Amino acid sequence: MAGKREEKRAALRERLLESALNRIQENGIASLRARDLANDAGCALGAIYNIFADLDELVFYAKAEVFRTMDAQLDEVMADAHTLPPKDQMLKLSHAYHHFATTNHHTWTALFASDLAEPEEIPDWYRNALHRLMGHISKPLAQLQPELDAIGLNLRTRTIFSAIHGVILLSVQKRPSGVADPEVSDAIEIVISAFSSV
Repeated sequence: MAGKREEKRAALRERLLESALNRIQENGIASLRARDLANDAGCALGAIYNIFADLDELVFYAKAEVFRTMDAQLDEVMADAHTLPPKDQMLKLSHAYHHFATTNHHTWTALFASDLAEPEEIPDWYRNALHRLMGHISKPLAQLQPELDAIGLNLRTRTIFSAIHGVILLSVQKRPSGVADPEVSDAIEIVISAFSSV
């Protein structure tokens, strides 16, 4: 009996996550409403809170799924790229990240929206998903700058990610301080070249 109950809970959890991901993809994270998710999943509104503590927790799990999807896509992109020079690996990763951002606009934007205010409230599994994503950068960077210790490598990795992410975000948002979409590839090369020469 307990097994069947757990199966039902797992199935409902999957339906709720699927609904959240579909709605984020179509209309962005601001479109999420518990009542809509319950209707999509075919459950009572209160049943959501038997699975997730609140809507924020559901969103975190949905974002973790997106991280996994992006991670898998980057793995695929880099499958035949490990023989490239480290700088070229970083360029390939950055262009793949740009492609994901522009072809999955709402989903990509949701990854970095509505984070919990206090760092200690962020679940470890969520941090781990983000760290796996960052690992795609740190591998070629460690080859490029082998003199970096673990702390320096972590800082440089996060800095490069922030720079590339910022270029893409400002472009996607069409901010006057950013670069136009056709210039993003050139801007990425400028950023990676600058870090590669340090």
